[in-house]
Amino acid sequence: MALGVRKYAKEIGIPIITDKKLARKNYATHRRYDYVSFENIDEILRLLLWLEDVENAGQPVQDEQLSSEDKFIEGEDTKIENKDDNLKN
Repeated sequence: MALGVRKYAKEIGIPIITDKKLARKNYATHRRYDYVSFENIDEILRLLLWLEDVENAGQPVQDEQLSSEDKFIEGEDTKIENKDDNLKN
C-alpha cells in the first residue's frame, strides 16, 4: 500500500519525504494509531514543522534547496523525492 501511495504522490508532483531511520524506529516501536512516544517526538515535530513551512510557502521543494538541518537527520537515510526523481528504497 505504501508503494502505491508513493507512486501516486510522485505522479501528481507531491514531494515525498523519506527518513528511513525514523520510519524504521517508529515501525519497530509503534502500532497503527498509537501515540508518538517521547523518544521520537522531537524528530516527528521537526518533520511536521518543516512540512508546515513547505505548505505555507506553496511550492514544492527540490532536494538542492534543503540544508542538512532541514533534512532532520543528516545522512543517507533522509531524502526528498519528487516527480523528477526515480523512486529509491
